[in-house]
Amino acid sequence: MTHAHAGLQGLTVLVGEPGPVRGSALHDALTTAGLHVIGPMRDAASLREMLDVFVVDAVLVNALMLRGPAAPALPPLAAGTGLLVFGSPAMLAAIPLPPGARRLAGPATPAALRRNLGRLLAARPRPV
Repeated sequence: MTHAHAGLQGLTVLVGEPGPVRGSALHDALTTAGLHVIGPMRDAASLREMLDVFVVDAVLVNALMLRGPAAPALPPLAAGTGLLVFGSPAMLAAIPLPPGARRLAGPATPAALRRNLGRLLAARPRPV
């Protein structure tokens, strides 16, 4: 782990990604940064189930998974948990996100994911 990843060390992120190859790459990139990774969940139902079971610091989800029934399950989450949604610019523009959620358009490279997760988590309100 490098100093650049220090702010992510030990945090827990839930990953929603339907593609097995990208899901594996996301898992590797996030664990390399020192995060505890739950998933990747391959479908919306599994993503919702994990939200009911685990306390997470952030949710990283492919915008494709927020079409349809998964979207209503995520707005309450954004109040206390960081939500980073990645996908194509067109897909991100078509999906309403709760306040506080961040969008990552274009290729979700490991560096871009870590940088955006770090910013998202740094901006969260701290418990008193």
